[in-house]
Amino acid sequence: MMNKEELDTLDRSILRILQEDGRASYSEIARRIGVPESTVRLRVKKLVERGVIRKFAALI
Repeated sequence: MMNKEELDTLDRSILRILQEDGRASYSEIARRIGVPESTVRLRVKKLVERGVIRKFAALI
């Protein structure tokens, strides 16, 4: 797993949105932070691969 210092502003924005709403779509995240959907998709994929995001879970 990586240190928080290695996360850039875009990664942190994506993570913040996913923490608020884990069901937010890539297109919604992209719209909210002003980047292409493909960028969000790639960033989330890399965050999962690097172990920053370990799983997506529903809390009830």
